[in-house]
Amino acid sequence: MLPRVAVTERQCVPSVSMPPLESRLVSADISQRLKVAGNPQHYVSTGNEPPVLDLRSEENLQAAYLKERAEEKKRYLEMAKHRDEVIALLRRQREERIKKEMISLPYKPNHCNVHRRPPPLKHPEDIQQDIEDVRGLV
Repeated sequence: MLPRVAVTERQCVPSVSMPPLESRLVSADISQRLKVAGNPQHYVSTGNEPPVLDLRSEENLQAAYLKERAEEKKRYLEMAKHRDEVIALLRRQREERIKKEMISLPYKPNHCNVHRRPPPLKHPEDIQQDIEDVRGLV
């Protein structure tokens, strides 16, 4: 036999203890859907009349556009000037470094022996024989 349930207008409350409303996945008491969008034709004007052009607002828009373009051009010119200054500074630093290296060049030790290729471990006759063997494979 099923337990008796007390019915009210807002909510069904059974006599048996139930989990709180927030823990349920679906509840009729909580609105879980988004509001339905209105009719899109309601918002769009259906008249065939051309839009009224306000000359003053057009002039203001044009002036604002020209001012924005001028500011943008000024900003780009400043960036180009800054770039040229940086390049000139790097060039001067490079020239100074080269000048200092040229001054100290006669006083640097000669490390030519370090960069020499080590002598072959095999005798030259063995190397020549290896070269001929490789040519014979081709």
